[in-house]
Amino acid sequence: MLSEPVRRAAMERARDENTAALSGKVVLVQETGEDVQAGALMYVPVYRHGSPIDTVQQRRAALEGWVYSPYRMTDLMRATLRSWDAKQKGRMVLQIYDGDVVSADALLYDTQSAGRRPPASTALVTRLIPVDYAGRRWTLRVTQLAASVDYGGALLVLFGGTIISLLLFGLTLSLLSTRANARRMAERLTAELRESEEKHRLLIENSHDIIYTLSADEVFTFVSPAWTALLGHPLDQVVGQPFQHFVHPDDLAGCMVFLHAAIETGQRQEGVEYRVRRLDGSWSRHTSSAVPLKDEAGDVVGFQGTARDVTERRRAEEELQQRSQELAHMNEELVSETTALAEANAAITRIAATDHLTGLANRRHFYEALEKAVSLARRHGSPLALVALDLDGFKRANDSAGHEAGDEVLASFAALLDALCRVEDLPGRLGGDEFSLLLPGIDLGGARGLAERVLAAVRSREALARRGVTVSAGVAQWTPGEFPDDLLRRADEALYAAKRGGGDAVAGDHADD
Repeated sequence: MLSEPVRRAAMERARDENTAALSGKVVLVQETGEDVQAGALMYVPVYRHGSPIDTVQQRRAALEGWVYSPYRMTDLMRATLRSWDAKQKGRMVLQIYDGDVVSADALLYDTQSAGRRPPASTALVTRLIPVDYAGRRWTLRVTQLAASVDYGGALLVLFGGTIISLLLFGLTLSLLSTRANARRMAERLTAELRESEEKHRLLIENSHDIIYTLSADEVFTFVSPAWTALLGHPLDQVVGQPFQHFVHPDDLAGCMVFLHAAIETGQRQEGVEYRVRRLDGSWSRHTSSAVPLKDEAGDVVGFQGTARDVTERRRAEEELQQRSQELAHMNEELVSETTALAEANAAITRIAATDHLTGLANRRHFYEALEKAVSLARRHGSPLALVALDLDGFKRANDSAGHEAGDEVLASFAALLDALCRVEDLPGRLGGDEFSLLLPGIDLGGARGLAERVLAAVRSREALARRGVTVSAGVAQWTPGEFPDDLLRRADEALYAAKRGGGDAVAGDHADD
């Protein structure tokens, strides 16, 4: 209703003057398009019970609402003039206008458009009668028609007086009813307000959060008892003090940004965190939300907010973060130690499986690999070969040139084997100048070919040739049903056959021939 100027004017007049106020001409919201009538509204203000209403400002502050009565003017006048109008039988025409001006725009009621048509005649006498009621003036236009008996102005005076009396009587009855409704509404609102205020008081007094209000210049105008419970200050030492007096200096800038955001947006703000000084001088951590308070003009006149103590929660979060960092550091140390241990274990494993001089697999590791290779060959039916190698003339070179020269010969030969073997092959030093090649997936012919390449490479290797060292080789292929020791034995027998023939040769086991 306040958005429509005519209604707003009547409502504000009723509010400010503490009186019933009659609006100007309006179209009532209940008009549906059929039999549309001009209308008016009577407003009576309802104030908060017990609030002072001596001044306009007090009345505006205490206003709870309005009780109003709508008037459809044609219906109102029909009810008011029903018996009297029937007696006139068209001798009089009554028109009512809103205000002092007689115009079509101001017309509220006209007997000629209310269902009664006068006989064809001309106006004899017309009189304008102003009527003031509830802060509004209506103008009654009474016309005596020429077709009626001419009693002069007396009839108009009689008619006008009767109309005014009936109209004022009807409006007064309506006003009394409206005032009674307003009184009942005020009593009901007062009871509801008391109940609401009691609930509000209990909520404030029992809340663990601090409820506060600030003036526009950031001075506390109210704080709830939770302030004393949480921070220790008596309430009378807080109210009237600027909030800056209690907030940590390092946090003031963030709080000001928070309040300015509420002013600029006109919306609720949340999430600001700051430190508040306790009575004993220590600091508590609080978070706050606040909404701006506005006057009727929409200007911010203060703030209402809620503050929550998060000191223990922050302490727990910081402790948890510290514990997490400690655990992360311990985990890093554990990972580092585990890695170092794994590397040490790997190194130990390599040392345990490797010949220290040549870097090839030692006897124990070679035999373990042979057992696995035989198991796989037995399971999949794949070929598997073994080459036994022995350096010819090594003892002579070692005795004549010394152990260092002998070690050089062994290392050079080991490098040669490693270069000639595939990734899946395993060269190994079984002891002294005895070596073996484990060749998974290779048959006897392939093993013999590799052995021949080894012999040729030894002949052309300067570090071995100048010491007069050659190599003899015995090859054997695994046969189904035999054990690893059997394969080793057959390869060794073939090796010894090659050495008996003068060395620098390859011989195959008779079982493979």
